Amino acid sequence: MVRIIKSTQRGITGTFAELTIDRIREHLRKPFTPVQVDFSDDNWTRGKVPSVPGWYYLTTDAPLTALVDAKLWTQEFSRNTQIDIRAARFCEVSAAIWNKEIVYNGFHKNLKGRAKEHTFGHQLTGTLALHRYDALKEYNWKFSFLTMDDLSVPPASRDMVLRFGELLWRADNRWPLLCME
Repeated sequence: MVRIIKSTQRGITGTFAELTIDRIREHLRKPFTPVQVDFSDDNWTRGKVPSVPGWYYLTTDAPLTALVDAKLWTQEFSRNTQIDIRAARFCEVSAAIWNKEIVYNGFHKNLKGRAKEHTFGHQLTGTLALHRYDALKEYNWKFSFLTMDDLSVPPASRDMVLRFGELLWRADNRWPLLCME
């Protein structure tokens, strides 16, 4: 049973369902909405990925060898993920902790913007910049997302709940291969 809390604390006015670890975990077990990444369309997210806060993950059918062979395309955007180095961390001894099917996950205050950053890169934030790796465009990539709309999170708690949810998801689903330590 979800407890309803009326809040007038520190300018947060409204009625919110109590957030518990179990409630957040249950929310994260809902189906994520998958969207095929289209490298040929700069606006592939239009009408498909909302500009709202939530969690996301990326999947691919690229084999581990293709990821290990994907060399960083330039140092121009120095914060972009070096896919080859991250993929090379996988070894059979620690296979149980890695998720090779869902290769990246995270959260963002604007899911649509984050989907585009992971596709085309961004100078100021860490992204996969998949469009820049010609060899990886041959494979299917999907950006799957889940909004936090029905959690009714007070705005002041949104970022903390997003970060907590990301780590909770990783604990339940293993560490995505291309995510930082």
